[in-house]
Amino acid sequence: MIRARVLWALKRLATTDPAALSGTYGPVFAEVDPLLRHRVRRAVFAVVARARAETEHAADEPHVHRLAYLLRAGGLAPDPNDRERVRHIFDEASAGDRPPLRRAPSLVLGAGALALALAGTLVLWPSAPPLPLRELARPSARAWVEGGRPLPGDGTVRTFFAEDLPDYVVALDRIAVDDAPVGPLMDARAHLLGVAADVLGRVAASHLEAVLDQAEALVVSDTGRPAAASHLETLDAFNGAIAERGLGHYLDGQVLVQRATGRARVIFASFEVEHVTPYESAGQRVRALRLRRLDRLNVVRGALGFTRPQIRDALVLMGRIEEHLVGHVLPALAPESAMPLSDPASSVESWVPRLQSAVAAAARAEAAALAGDGETVERLGAIFEQRAALVRRWNERLDLRVVLPQRVDLTTRELAGLREIVPRREWRALERTRSEASRPELRRAYAALEAALVASVERHEVQHRLDYLARGDAAETLEVRVDGRPFPIGERGTAELSAYLAELARGPELVRTNLALVTRHVFDRRRWGSAEANAALVILDQLRDALEGPSGAIWVGRRVDRAAAARLVRALLERPTGALSAAAAARWEVLFGRPLPPIDAEG
Repeated sequence: MIRARVLWALKRLATTDPAALSGTYGPVFAEVDPLLRHRVRRAVFAVVARARAETEHAADEPHVHRLAYLLRAGGLAPDPNDRERVRHIFDEASAGDRPPLRRAPSLVLGAGALALALAGTLVLWPSAPPLPLRELARPSARAWVEGGRPLPGDGTVRTFFAEDLPDYVVALDRIAVDDAPVGPLMDARAHLLGVAADVLGRVAASHLEAVLDQAEALVVSDTGRPAAASHLETLDAFNGAIAERGLGHYLDGQVLVQRATGRARVIFASFEVEHVTPYESAGQRVRALRLRRLDRLNVVRGALGFTRPQIRDALVLMGRIEEHLVGHVLPALAPESAMPLSDPASSVESWVPRLQSAVAAAARAEAAALAGDGETVERLGAIFEQRAALVRRWNERLDLRVVLPQRVDLTTRELAGLREIVPRREWRALERTRSEASRPELRRAYAALEAALVASVERHEVQHRLDYLARGDAAETLEVRVDGRPFPIGERGTAELSAYLAELARGPELVRTNLALVTRHVFDRRRWGSAEANAALVILDQLRDALEGPSGAIWVGRRVDRAAAARLVRALLERPTGALSAAAAARWEVLFGRPLPPIDAEG
């Protein structure tokens, strides 16, 4: 089925005037069955790259495609440099080829998928499908200006961001890491730019071409960090062109430097924009974008949100927020549960249980207030605590590592491999947690907690944007003290100090939970020295002074006294929420020498 379509596509490419293709394979792949198109495209790119590498006539596109056809057909390839012989054998071999049926596989596979979906419904949802975890607004062409959900675009736009761009990234990274031939990269580039012109328009395609030019220069020439900043600015211009068309997609880029070789790697990540929230602050306007990952590249961010000086928006990663809630916060909402804050090796220390129980109790109280129902919140926590306990048990007993996706809803496909290796009783227990998580009242409680955390992360990243706008190109590093001694917080630590203090000042719904989450950077030794850990130490010292917390040095001999820090955190959690927020706002103004600017969400 795939082989016939690959050969047919190669024949079409070999017998079509290259000028008519405009540097892209898009018109040919558009005629392939949609369910098979991605697999056919990857197979075509692979064999064309092989053919291009084997012949000295790599610039002769029809010859390359004829040779690729023969290589894919198997046992038919002559001398790759003998163009007349390749043409003769190709004409004979492809003479009887007919276009494969375009829709039949879709109908068969679609019927199979429908049958599986119905079977899953009968097993998992005895009555109706579960409520969605979050409500998405109706798409609007004005969302980038007024707020809301931008236009999703058609299937070709989604395929461009979810498949075509990742194909290019893989080809580029193979050059950076393995010194692979450039042929596959050039093929992926030509395809990408051709599709971009069709589905995104010429303006966005021209910006994308500049992005690719700079990415390739970074990888091939290794021009280093100064060029990296310019590259991010060019990428921001591309995203601006996408927004001008009202489309709800976003492309992020990272420039990484390999320690062993010093060479640059350029990685792009594709996202769908679920929601745009315009914020206004003292005449400044900042957009916050809620993003959901589209590509499946094995590169992840640990942060819940981020921004950079070279981009215009504050970015919130919805997938990472769900993972954070499921893996860290929700299990702590169960009765008598704890919220892990320290590294595993420190769990035996005496200060750990009391601290982790106290922060879990604070998180339960805030979640109950958000949901309006403490019992429902505790039941929600119990479900995810049981799921986590099952995984811990399996990892202790089984000769393998079990890792469940950190999502509220688990699919049958993701769990299929577990059913045959875990006890049946425990498998049924896992199935019950999945079924119970679909109860409407639990999903509403989760949605309330997620919405509050998303808004809090938005405000954190918006503060970063406001700080960038306030200082321009000038770096800012505060001179701060902890326990009365100068503390080397650094530029990045200063930035996080501003954002975290502002987040505590502006977010009364989750102020205790956020305080606990930021101080985990202090209690987990693996995080020491990070910008977040430095900021957290200064925050604890500042709040202790503002709220007359317990005495006792928390930074001793260039190390953290975590027992003293734990006593301080427990004491701060006992303070009224309003007092914590007011103290954070007052200390922000003292540290940064100006009033904390108000921010208002417009959409």
